[in-house]
Amino acid sequence: MLVEKFLKYLKGYVIFKAQGIMQEELIGKCSEEKIPLKNIKLEEMGFTAQTSIENYKKISRAAANLGMRTKVIKKYGFGFWTFKHRKRYGIIAGAVMFIFVFSFLSGRLWNIDIKGANLISEEEILKKLSENGVYIGMKIKNPDGIDVINLERTLVCNIPDASCVVLNFKGSNLEVIVNEIHHEKFIIDDETKKYNVIALESGQITDMTVYDGVATVEKGQAVQKGDLLISGVVDGKKGKLHFKNASGEVKAIVEDTIEMQIDFDQTDYVKSDKEFIINFIKIGNKKISLTFKKLPSYPYNHSENSRKLLFFGHSMPISIGVDSYCCLEEVPIKLTREEAKNICLKDLENEEINRFRNCKIIDRQIVSKVKVNSYHIVCKYLIEKNIGGKREYFVENSEQNLN
Repeated sequence: MLVEKFLKYLKGYVIFKAQGIMQEELIGKCSEEKIPLKNIKLEEMGFTAQTSIENYKKISRAAANLGMRTKVIKKYGFGFWTFKHRKRYGIIAGAVMFIFVFSFLSGRLWNIDIKGANLISEEEILKKLSENGVYIGMKIKNPDGIDVINLERTLVCNIPDASCVVLNFKGSNLEVIVNEIHHEKFIIDDETKKYNVIALESGQITDMTVYDGVATVEKGQAVQKGDLLISGVVDGKKGKLHFKNASGEVKAIVEDTIEMQIDFDQTDYVKSDKEFIINFIKIGNKKISLTFKKLPSYPYNHSENSRKLLFFGHSMPISIGVDSYCCLEEVPIKLTREEAKNICLKDLENEEINRFRNCKIIDRQIVSKVKVNSYHIVCKYLIEKNIGGKREYFVENSEQNLN
């Protein structure tokens, strides 16, 4: 809507008055010749209306043929404005420069809005878009010429965790809607291959659930890493063998160890009063520094404060702001034995959550050691977990596979 008003202002338009008794015939003639009239107001001896400069000339000729007179009441548009201020060269030059900049910006992509991406990072999506020729600042004079359907398919193929990608071009903006894949716990096997279930770790079996195949071990039995747990080779009727994809869940108690170490001598960084500031202007995703300062060599915390420029209440793809670099001073810290122990236990707790997420801790034993410069923890576990893993086996006679 804003662009249409702006283009209308550039072309120019007038409000005119037509006087005479043939106003209905004049309006009908304009309708026949497809000359648009807006805001028509009938009067006793004529009417007033709004039209473009080119169309006013046609209406004026048609009115003269019908014995009517036309008169311009008001003039609007860039051409009339420049003529009025024709001696003010600075204003005219600024207006021409504004039109040039506006035309340049309106023909490019300045904003990419990504929606629906929770597991997939926005940086990865922007990278894949850039690899396929879609990036901030690209020319989009003809968005209809972009093969959007083919581009959406390419993005789905290149982004593993995306099940669907939808692209909506809206002027200088691009809306990217992403549907993510919800990964299940099962694996779809390749039908051309056959698998057994083997032990990925050594342990003692506590429970078994066989989905397909034949179990080769029993509950309570100890197994070594690499032992066969569920076989895909099944005896059939009439002594024939059937080759299947073995599947199942085999839980066992296994041993595991986690070690943690924290040095007593630590270094902390504290903010100082020294601050380094760089002003910048950002066009699209390109940041241009307004100073000639170099980045500080000392450790620092970086923060950015920026705001977008507005044009008639609409956000433009241009931002101005400040980069702040706060100096960090190194402060040596000497941890006590108790402090080092607490940090070790906290790190141990986080490691347990990450490593044993789908397991059950049966038992754990913590051994602490105090060395000269550090505090050391060794924790031994008994864990109940699924130790079954798939390993392909080969069938020499392929005809038996069909029985």
